[in-house]
Amino acid sequence: MLVFQTGLATAAGSDVVSQDALLADANDGVKALFHIGWKGCYSGGTTVPADAAVSNMADPDNPLAVRIGTSGGSPLIADDGLDWRNASVSETYLEFPATVAAAIDSFSQQFLVCSYFRLPTEADWAENADTSNTILNFCDSASYLTEEDIVAFRLVMAGGTTPTIICNRQTSIGNNNGNLSIQVPDDAYGAVSQLSYWRDGTNEYFSIQTPSGRVTDSQAAGSDNSETISDLLMKIGILGTWGTHSTQDEETRKFRVYRGFVEIPATSGRDPLTVINADWVRNYPEFAE
Repeated sequence: MLVFQTGLATAAGSDVVSQDALLADANDGVKALFHIGWKGCYSGGTTVPADAAVSNMADPDNPLAVRIGTSGGSPLIADDGLDWRNASVSETYLEFPATVAAAIDSFSQQFLVCSYFRLPTEADWAENADTSNTILNFCDSASYLTEEDIVAFRLVMAGGTTPTIICNRQTSIGNNNGNLSIQVPDDAYGAVSQLSYWRDGTNEYFSIQTPSGRVTDSQAAGSDNSETISDLLMKIGILGTWGTHSTQDEETRKFRVYRGFVEIPATSGRDPLTVINADWVRNYPEFAE
């Protein structure tokens, strides 16, 4: 595996940590934040090169890293997003520092994950009922079935006919708290959407925001994960579960990520839904251009 070593796009202590309104009044509750289109976060060229700098704008001392599977194609910068269509092998992703999982574990596994994706077009969506392509998780190289994980987002074709995004949170290896599931809204295909998961002491939620509105699925919070999760690394991209790529797998690689963050509400003192609604209003216009 080739590793893109990352440092700070700007020096620690510079105003990169105060450029994003998400961080205002967050009380250091935001543990990771990236925004690919901001020069303070990523300042490289169109093809993501070796030693690309991807700054953690919330915690510059603990940067993110882009990792590429051996002999894999490089991600591209397209319209200020990190685009995966050239990734020719699995395990090509944007990796978060272990400080994120450590914070999640330290605060009763109650947390918020939010990212902005340009999802595949309807024509490009996987057509195989057995396809389940993970675009976000905390696993080392596989899935919650065989490894420690925290939460995962997956692109699936429910019943072989219905494009769907599924989210589940692991409770132990091989077990999860049940699927949170959202049928893809018509205006999400090939367009920018905000995907979010959060858990409090009572419930857990999975939500998609598009220009037409917000759709949210929820269920009881369930039990904490009994596995050791404090050293896991969150990943976004083409993850280990993709395995060998069929033609449709190649089509569903046509997605892009622009921005993402992880917040601990117990630290920030903020309501997750209020946070993601405000973040959408501030940032969606940039990505939709």
